[in-house]
Amino acid sequence: MKPTNNRMFCIGCGRAKMLFESQSKADNFIKFNKDEIASSSVKTPSRSYYCTFCCGWHVTSIEDEEFAASRDKQDEDTWEFIESLRKKKAANKKVKSEKTLEEIELDEMMRAINHLAGECSEKFIMLDLAGAHRLFNEVKSRVAAIEEKIKEYGLLYVQYDKILKLRGRINSLQSSFDIVDSYDIDLASRKAYLSLPRWKRDTRAYTYLRKKEFVEEAESMLAKLKEVKETGNVEELHKLGEEFRAYVCAPHGSNIKELRKKYIAQLLEIYREAGVGRIVISATGKKPSYNEQCLSVISQLEKVYEALDNRDYNKCSILLKMAECLLPDIDDEVTMFLWSQIQGLRKRLDVERNEAEQLGLDSYGD
Repeated sequence: MKPTNNRMFCIGCGRAKMLFESQSKADNFIKFNKDEIASSSVKTPSRSYYCTFCCGWHVTSIEDEEFAASRDKQDEDTWEFIESLRKKKAANKKVKSEKTLEEIELDEMMRAINHLAGECSEKFIMLDLAGAHRLFNEVKSRVAAIEEKIKEYGLLYVQYDKILKLRGRINSLQSSFDIVDSYDIDLASRKAYLSLPRWKRDTRAYTYLRKKEFVEEAESMLAKLKEVKETGNVEELHKLGEEFRAYVCAPHGSNIKELRKKYIAQLLEIYREAGVGRIVISATGKKPSYNEQCLSVISQLEKVYEALDNRDYNKCSILLKMAECLLPDIDDEVTMFLWSQIQGLRKRLDVERNEAEQLGLDSYGD
């Protein structure tokens, strides 16, 4: 038979050859197929040999011992070349990993700067502009210092990419500060920026302005609730409380989960202080975990909004089921409102999922 099975590329001879796992199998192949191969080919296998590249046995028609020895020497040379390349690569890797004391010092300085820049960004979106400005000035000062160090050590070429990244972070933070200075003037200015298309917005500045708008409106509504609580007008308190819940639980972008929990807790505390029977836990005999259950549902709904923004529709479905399971088994204004939020999100999920399927988008974003 013609050798067509068990063929694989051999590095040693630079072509495909039959491979056998043992010498006996290679010799048996020659024994039982030699005559048939000879009838259709001028080259007939006459012996077997072990191949160090393939870790198995090949058959060959070469009977010249000197030629065979030269091929073995060629294999040895090839192996030596491969080993030299491996050692060279290992040596280069070792040299690259062995940093000088100056490089180690610069790396530590850059890690500290990146950490400060992260804290600056965090304070920015938490509406702590004063703290963000203080850290931003510190970041700029340290970047200037590290640039002087790099010049002093003569490592500008080595550290150039890292310096570019640091300058990029500074420019990004400066852009966010500039946008806030330009648009955080009054409600109309903020709305003008918030209405811009996504590709024209700075994410950090957008988050700050939207979050500030949310906080100012929530604080204003909360102040009215406290005023009404003092008057003892229960009907008006319920009306304003419902409006407050609707506003706080509505989507207002990311990074407001903790604020949402805080405001709902404050609302429940106002109801408790007012002695409103339908809401107060002690007056209704509700389980002590009622507040925590409601806050857990709100936390799940916040995750649903984030998942919808990322078009992760499978995750949305799971989170909505979890929110439904966490909902307290009590019919009152709070639970009914949360239930309506869950149902509204289910409808939105169905609509967006259908639109994504029509556009050919997958379930995890575009």
